[in-house]
Amino acid sequence: MAEKNQALSLQIIDEKFPIKDFNRIMPTTTHLQDVLPYHKASIETLSISSNVDDKEVFKLATVYKGQVATPVLSLTKLALDKIANILGIEWEHDKCRRTDDRQDPNIIEFSAVGRVKKFDGTWMPLTGTKQIDINAYVDEHRYKCEEKVLGQYGWKYGGGNYKGQKDLDTPECQNALDRSAKKRRIDVSKHKLALAESGAKNRAIRSFGLKSTYTPDELKKQFAVLHLHVDHDAIERDPAAKRAALSSAVGAENMLFNDSTPKPVAVKENIQDADFSEDNDHPTETEKTEEPTAKEKREMQEAEFKSFDFETRFQSLDRMLEKNNITVEKEPLVISKEAFEKRTNEKQVDALMWIWDEVQKAKLAVAETEDNIPV
Repeated sequence: MAEKNQALSLQIIDEKFPIKDFNRIMPTTTHLQDVLPYHKASIETLSISSNVDDKEVFKLATVYKGQVATPVLSLTKLALDKIANILGIEWEHDKCRRTDDRQDPNIIEFSAVGRVKKFDGTWMPLTGTKQIDINAYVDEHRYKCEEKVLGQYGWKYGGGNYKGQKDLDTPECQNALDRSAKKRRIDVSKHKLALAESGAKNRAIRSFGLKSTYTPDELKKQFAVLHLHVDHDAIERDPAAKRAALSSAVGAENMLFNDSTPKPVAVKENIQDADFSEDNDHPTETEKTEEPTAKEKREMQEAEFKSFDFETRFQSLDRMLEKNNITVEKEPLVISKEAFEKRTNEKQVDALMWIWDEVQKAKLAVAETEDNIPV
């Protein structure tokens, strides 16, 4: 195991993923030979489009060097979510919340807290905070519109074309500015919570070692992300680890489709493959466990869904919808694979947990009905 981890050394990283050719995301200096057992470090690469129309970047400003104009680009939530998925960021939902005092309806502040597992098994916290001041957003919007009127190209609104100080002072232009500012206030007010939440999470993701701005030339280079993931080959070679993984997987199936709690799984092994280093690893009788509470069952199920890859999640979703009559507004719930894949990992788990909760409610209703039937 150690030899395999050491194969991905800093020297090899520098050779295969040089800084001049890649945007490397590797903020940790943890020695690669200290990787958590049954895990391995690897590098995944992804490309971020510098085309604004692809919605992965937005233009923040333009820098002029002589007669050459260079756009300054910033990563959008779509691009940052792609990087976060590779890194395996886990959001601590109980700590992701509004943090303002709610006294001013024009101000909202949101704090996001996530974490990433380092190679030695410890967790590195990621935090970000975003404040939305609606008045400031509206004032900034109006100021930019006025600057366009006074600038070289002018400003168009509602069929009117305004340019220069003379146009700026007219009642028509001021009325157009008022209406544009009002529309901006409505837009920001409608989505202020979502803007604050996504802004806070974006800042938390960037705190992992991402730059705030990039040039088109920098985005021509792929992003190289060093991250930790489960080493399935190592688990396959270790009989004890294989038993634990199989038990966990079948436990999830029981939680999804059976009324009973997960049961230990017996794994048949050849004598030469068995590990007799500890007698306690091979009990002769199945140990009895206490019945978990409903809250513990839900937490266990959510943890299982988070550990699944996309294909396993969709298979679980498909089976739950097939085996249970889940309806929305009296219509059967149908979620296509394409629509499910477009969701973030967090949204996929939320959808699975919602369906799981509905199944549990239905089972509880049936049980209560049966209890009330006279014998």
